Amino acid sequence: MFENTKHTLLPNLELLLEISRAKKCRKHSFSKKHYDYHLDSACFEQNQLRTHLKKILPIEMKPIEDPHYGIDYSYNQITIDQKFSFGALGENTIKIRVNNRRLTNKSDWTMIINKNETVELFPTKKLALFVKKNWGLVQKRLVGKKRTYFEYAIKLEELYRIENITPLRSELEEKVLNENLRTMIKETEKMLIEETIILNKTTLYKTKLLCFEPILAQIAARELLINP
Repeated sequence: MFENTKHTLLPNLELLLEISRAKKCRKHSFSKKHYDYHLDSACFEQNQLRTHLKKILPIEMKPIEDPHYGIDYSYNQITIDQKFSFGALGENTIKIRVNNRRLTNKSDWTMIINKNETVELFPTKKLALFVKKNWGLVQKRLVGKKRTYFEYAIKLEELYRIENITPLRSELEEKVLNENLRTMIKETEKMLIEETIILNKTTLYKTKLLCFEPILAQIAARELLINP
C-alpha cells in the first residue's frame, strides 16, 4: 500500500516542480519581451525616419559608410554625422564616440533628428569643444565601450547652452530641409573665413576645392560684414 502511494506522489511532485519552473520562465520571458518591445519600438521608429530622410535628401547628398569616425553623408564636400536624439538613452540625448578624452566623430556638421521629426544642424567642432572643456560632465555618462573608443551620452540642452549653439532647425520635409542645407554651406564658408583670418594661414575651401588665403578671407569678410 505504501509502495503504491510513493509512486503516486513522485509524479505529482515532478509536475509541481515543472509548473514552478514554467512560471519562472514565463516571468523572465515577459520581462525580456517588455524591454525588447521598447527597444524595438524606438528602432522601428528610427528606421522609418531614416527611410523618409533618404527619400527627401537632395541628389547632392551622398551616403558614406564610415563606422569609425561617424560620417554618414557628404553634401557639397561637407561631411555630416546623422544622429537620433531619442531611443534607449532617453529624449533629447545623443551618443558620441570618445578616445583619450577627445571626440572621434570627424564630420563637419552633426544632423540631429528628434522624435517630433524636427531636424537640427550644428557644427561638429562645437561638440568637440564641449567634450574637451567639460570632460568632468561627459565622463559621468559612459554607456558603452568599443575596441577603439568609448561611447558617452550627451544631453542636447547642456550642449546647446554651454557652447551657445543655435542649431539650424527645420521640419523633416524636403523643401525646408534643402533650404537649411544650403544655409549650412553659407555658415561653413563664414566659419572658414573667420578661421583663416584668426589663424592667419591658408585653409582649404572644401565646398569649392580651393585654397583660401588670408588676404582673400579679409576681402570676403568685408563683403559679408563678418567680424572675426
